[in-house]
Amino acid sequence: MSMQGDSADSSNGNGLGGSFDSPLMLGVRIVIDPDPAIAGARLAEELGGDLIFDLETARAEFAVRSDAARVNPVVLDDQELDHLLRQADEIEALADHGGDGPDLDDATLAELRELASTLGTTERIRTRTEVEFTETLNRRLSASSGMAVHPASIKQAAAAVVAAEAELDGIDAAIDGLGERPEPEQIVLDAPTTVPEMFDDAGLERQRRSRAFALAVGTISAGIALGMLSIGIAVIIPIAVFVAGLLIAGVVMARSRTGRKDRGAAEASALLVAATGNAERSTEAAARDRLAEEEWLARRSQLEADRERSIEHVRSARRHWETLTGADADPHDLESVLRLHDPQFVITDAASRTSPTVRTVNAVHRKAMARWKIAWAALGYEEAPAVEDFEAQLLRLGGRSGAQAQLVENRLKAAEAWESAGAIIDRPMVLVEPEVWIDEAELESLLATLPAGVQVVVVTR
Repeated sequence: MSMQGDSADSSNGNGLGGSFDSPLMLGVRIVIDPDPAIAGARLAEELGGDLIFDLETARAEFAVRSDAARVNPVVLDDQELDHLLRQADEIEALADHGGDGPDLDDATLAELRELASTLGTTERIRTRTEVEFTETLNRRLSASSGMAVHPASIKQAAAAVVAAEAELDGIDAAIDGLGERPEPEQIVLDAPTTVPEMFDDAGLERQRRSRAFALAVGTISAGIALGMLSIGIAVIIPIAVFVAGLLIAGVVMARSRTGRKDRGAAEASALLVAATGNAERSTEAAARDRLAEEEWLARRSQLEADRERSIEHVRSARRHWETLTGADADPHDLESVLRLHDPQFVITDAASRTSPTVRTVNAVHRKAMARWKIAWAALGYEEAPAVEDFEAQLLRLGGRSGAQAQLVENRLKAAEAWESAGAIIDRPMVLVEPEVWIDEAELESLLATLPAGVQVVVVTR
C-alpha cells in the first residue's frame, strides 16, 4: 500500500470485502480516500476517463467496452490510407458529375478484367519472342562469313572520329582564347620638376645690374680718392678709400656669378632624379613584358603540340572510319551508315516477319486485341483504352456500378470503427464507492466481460 496525504492506492482493502480477493480484481486499481466523490472526479479528469456513480451507468460503460472488443481489427498504414482516400475522392467526383459511360454489371466487369489480363500476357509474350528471335539472328549473322563489318566496330569507329574532332575543336578554341602575342607595355616617363630655361632673362638682368653697381662703386671710390688728393689730404686715406671701393665691387661681381652656378646645379639634380625614376619603371616594365611573353610562348607551344597530336588522331580515326564504311560515310549520322552497311537491319526485320514463331504469337496478340476492342465498342467507346490505363478506366466505370465504391467505403469504415473501438477501450473507468450500488457477484461478472487493456479505478473510503 502507498500513502499520499489522506488518500492511498492499494491492491487490497476492506471497502469491497471479499471481492478484493477475487482473481478478477487483480488488474483493478483501488484508491482509498476520505472523500471518494471528489477524488474520483479528480482522477477522471487527470486520466481522461469516465466517472461512474451508479449501476445503470456502470452497465452501459461495461457494455460499450465489451462491444468495442468485438470489432474486427483493421489497421491501415499511411500508404494504403492515402490510396483509399484518393479512390474515394475520385469516385465521389465521378458520382457528382454523372460519369461518361454505361453502368457495368458483374459479368461485364469480369469479362473486361479477363480480356485485360489476356491482352497483357500476349503482349509480353510477343515482345519477348521478337527480342529473343532478333538477338539469336544477330548472333548468327555476326558469326557468319557473310558479315563484312560488325556493327560494334562501326560504332566504335564513329565514336573515335567524333571524340577526336571534339578534342581538336576544343584545342582550337583554347588557341583562339589565348589571343595574339602580348605587346610591350607602354610607360609614361616623368619630366624633371625644374625645367632649365633656354634664356634666363631675369638672371641676366640681375647680373647686368650687379656689374653696373660694381663699376659705379669702383668709379665713385676712384673719384673720391682723387678729390681727397686734390685738397691735400694725406695719401694714405685716398688710397684706403679706393681699395675699399674695389673690394666692394669685387664682392658684388663674385655674388652675381655664384647665383648662376647654384641654379644650374638644381636643374641638374632634377634631371638626375627624373632619369633615375624613368629607368626603374622601364626596367620593371621590361621584366613584366618578358614574363608575359614567356608565359604566352610556353602556353602557345603546348597548345600547338596538342593540336598536332589531335590532328593526327583525327586523321587516324578518319582513315579507320573510311576503311570500314567508305569515304562518303558521315560518322555523325550513325543510324544511316549502319542501315547501309549492316545487313542485320534488313535481314532481321524480314526474317522476323517470316518466322513461324513470331507470326504465331502476333496472330494470338491480334485476336486478343480484336476481342478487347469489340468489348469496349459494345460499351459505346469508339477507341479502346490502353491496357495500362485499364484500372483507371475501370475505376470510373466501377464507381458508377457501386462495387468499387462499396469496397473502398467498407475498408475505410472498418478502419475507422477499429480506431474508435481502440479509443473506447483505452478510456479508463473510475468507479466511485461501487460497494454502495453494486454487489460483489455482478461486479465480478462485469469485470469478466472487459477486454484486455481496459483500466478500471475503484475509489472508496
